[in-house]
Amino acid sequence: MAAKWTYLLAALMLGLVFPGQNLRAAEQLKVLAHVGPWPVIDRLIAYRGRLWFSNSVKGQNHNSADIWSYDPASGNVRYERYLHSQDAGGPLIHRDLLYWPFEDSRFSLGWGMIEVTNGEEWAPLLVPTAEIFHVHHLAERKGDLLAVSSAWRAGYQRSRDGGKTWQQAYDHETPKGRVSRFTTTVTVGSLVYSRLRAGGKTTLTVWNGNGPVRQVTGWPQGSPVSALLTHKDAAYAVTRQNQTSSVWRLKGEGAERLAPPEAAWPVIDFTSDGRSLWAVTRIGDQSKVWQSKDDGETWTVTHMFSGGSPWPIHIMDDQVYVGGRGADGIGILWGPALSGRVTPKMPDAPALPEQFLVGGSAADWPVLGKNLLAVLGDVKNYENHGRGAFRSLIIEAVRKGAPSGFFQSKFGQQFPSALVGTFGGQLKMEPAEIGTTLLLWGMGLAGHQNVPPTLLAVPWSKPKNPPEKYFAPILTGLWAISVSGQNDKATIDALIARLGESTDPDWLQSQIIGTLTAITSQRFAYNIDAWRDWWQAARGG
Repeated sequence: MAAKWTYLLAALMLGLVFPGQNLRAAEQLKVLAHVGPWPVIDRLIAYRGRLWFSNSVKGQNHNSADIWSYDPASGNVRYERYLHSQDAGGPLIHRDLLYWPFEDSRFSLGWGMIEVTNGEEWAPLLVPTAEIFHVHHLAERKGDLLAVSSAWRAGYQRSRDGGKTWQQAYDHETPKGRVSRFTTTVTVGSLVYSRLRAGGKTTLTVWNGNGPVRQVTGWPQGSPVSALLTHKDAAYAVTRQNQTSSVWRLKGEGAERLAPPEAAWPVIDFTSDGRSLWAVTRIGDQSKVWQSKDDGETWTVTHMFSGGSPWPIHIMDDQVYVGGRGADGIGILWGPALSGRVTPKMPDAPALPEQFLVGGSAADWPVLGKNLLAVLGDVKNYENHGRGAFRSLIIEAVRKGAPSGFFQSKFGQQFPSALVGTFGGQLKMEPAEIGTTLLLWGMGLAGHQNVPPTLLAVPWSKPKNPPEKYFAPILTGLWAISVSGQNDKATIDALIARLGESTDPDWLQSQIIGTLTAITSQRFAYNIDAWRDWWQAARGG
């Protein structure tokens, strides 16, 4: 005992132990999986006995974010879903369903996009209550689902029925021609805390449900918000300046700073398991996991690991998991050795929310069809990406349960020939491409399984553009096939034939794989030979 205290005293004198740090033998996290082709594993969340995560490209425009899951009992890693997204947003479990927000640049209709799953099936949800380009995060407030939207204007969109219908809860005042963004967001009771980027500055805000958001007092406004979470009855935020991070406890509209356990404490991510706070840090190639059992007052190093760069940390069944970028340039997942336990039988998967009717209703379809043809023929309806009368008429038809063939029958109509400026005039596009894209969008929302397979053979000829945004019918056609479940032989033939096409962007090949997964339930991910062998055997000539 005396030797122990002698060591502690010496360590304190030499600066090896900070006052808020406890000493304990640290465990080594193991590499559980390498997942690619994209470089980072992020957005860890536990759902129905599996650890779900995204695999995506960070810090650049790129149209692919894959969703995977990991079984802690068996070590099985399973490809789940393709998102046509420039990274994936922060997911949420709400009403026993997993909701995943993202930015879908295929349509660029100014409405938010979410995918929801019960662990077996998926469905798309629209958030149509504001001019939205990103849904960065989801939160729950007083039992409501809150979509955290941004670009062009930051806002909160509220759903009280699991995402079927939406109302605008808050719209952030933003000067014309400028952009504001809410990103990471958490709730404590009725209070909503968000990272806000507006006017070239980053601020931490709080909203009580009335009036505008307010800046959190005491927080060093203008500093980066590197993590934000709920723990017990408070929110916690992390900011990093120079080589160290500081943790702040948020209560009401104020913040108090907690002392770090080390002078140089660069926190990468921060989480809570409901009892303890957890942090992951990295210096050089050495990463550490820290635990605080007293709400951030003192910290203990519990785990160490190396061989890559950590991103998110998550606690599942009292076990630590960390995602990140591996030394080999693809996503990596660290965690404990296999548990050996049998995954408990899950209850029946809950039903997915149905946002639109499927199947025809008693609407006057000849009149609606005539109106749609008139919109298709007028070039002014293609301005602003078709977000005026064009979009409204398609949604009206979808809401009324458009019959099969209603949209497809308009493909051969004459489109205007004049080019239309899009994305703030950065790009010029043909009305035929915008029009066909929106018709295919309507088909997908209506559940129509009649996308022409010939569309899947059209070569990719779009010149690369900086925002990586394209109106190309093949992209929306693939999405419509995925969400409608169109899985006839001709469609699968065309998808299999497209695999490995060298002239496609990598993210387009990713969407081909995601579409095949969605309509066949096969999980071959990026193993093209396995896809071809499976279809040769399954097709039966």
